[in-house]
Amino acid sequence: MAALIIYDNYSSVNYWDLQYESIDSKWYNSEISNKTVLTKSAMTPFTGRINNKSYKGSFVEGKKHGLHKEYSSGNLIKKGKYNYGIPIGNHKEWHSNGQLRSDINYNNGLRVGLSKAWDYDGHLFRIDYNEGDILKYIEDYLKSPKYNFEKSYKEDTPETSYKFVLAKFDDDYFYGVMVNNYINTEGYSPSESVLFEIGDIKFRASIISESNQMKLEGFWRMASRNKEGMNLNVSNPFTLDEPPQYGLTIILKNEFDQRFYYKSIPEY
Repeated sequence: MAALIIYDNYSSVNYWDLQYESIDSKWYNSEISNKTVLTKSAMTPFTGRINNKSYKGSFVEGKKHGLHKEYSSGNLIKKGKYNYGIPIGNHKEWHSNGQLRSDINYNNGLRVGLSKAWDYDGHLFRIDYNEGDILKYIEDYLKSPKYNFEKSYKEDTPETSYKFVLAKFDDDYFYGVMVNNYINTEGYSPSESVLFEIGDIKFRASIISESNQMKLEGFWRMASRNKEGMNLNVSNPFTLDEPPQYGLTIILKNEFDQRFYYKSIPEY
């Protein structure tokens, strides 16, 4: 079915009369990339507006300009503003089920602040700070007393070589954020094992006990990224500090012993 392109002068062409590239990357997905869009007939930069069921947005000299929206099966899946091809302000993407997929802020085309991505089930999947500064953010974040959780690294062991930091970005959950790139091939075929990158979320859990052992319950992402329910016991994990200006702060030791107990949790 032909989609209609409406020019500013109200003339129209078929959707396939434009030349453009799609993009599907770690932090940016769009039917039309930010490269120059051309008219196929004259191979000149396109000025006009796409206004159909799957895409709405204006172009000036081949560049995205103003608010652009993308749809799938009638559902909004992407929204963001551009200034002559440069992303600006807040951009959001959604999965086909309506769950938020990513939330990113841009300043003159560069990601700024904390970027977040979620999986199809609405679980936090990946974070970054500015353009790849997540490790610096974690270091600064962990040193700051205004946050609820400071630091705890899982060091290398003979069984594994991945590292993560426990961080608390909201009031409900602790997250295991990867601080190195790691792919686990042991026991998995190449097609089953997935690369975990810096900033990826390895697990999510909430505290269910704070006695002699801290007990966490939640899910763990396996090598295939499938989520498995888990219990996590951390021995002698913390001291409690309660600065009046910040409220309760939990500080885990840099070195800690841990044991994982996997179990079936239907919602995961």
